[in-house]
Amino acid sequence: MGPVQFYQQNNYMGKLTINEEDIVISNKTDLIEVLNSLEEKEKSEIWIEKDDRECLTILINKSRLFSMYLKDYEDGESITCFDETTSKESFENFYLSNGQLDEYPRCKTVDRKFLSDIFLTFYEKGVLTNQIKWI
Repeated sequence: MGPVQFYQQNNYMGKLTINEEDIVISNKTDLIEVLNSLEEKEKSEIWIEKDDRECLTILINKSRLFSMYLKDYEDGESITCFDETTSKESFENFYLSNGQLDEYPRCKTVDRKFLSDIFLTFYEKGVLTNQIKWI
């Protein structure tokens, strides 16, 4: 089952999937409800597709999040969030919605406090937030 389109007043369109569930966002109130529900979860897998080739994925655990921007599915070009203040030696675990456990260097994760900013900036403007570093 594929994700469905959501619409914003500025006519930005994309597809939203959270934990393999299609989410329809029809207004700002719906968007705030989705964000509030994500803030309450200990783990989630979020995909926001901008078009057929471009998307942002966000994995969250209790305290950190991993986010990767895929510029093009076909060539695999991507960048990830980066926190230069954390260790490259330690790792964070994230569960995907299919139960798979992924592990990323802590420096490629950021504090969960950035979840709303990362999500809203990509949702509303179709760009990456400048509040964190991307590499």
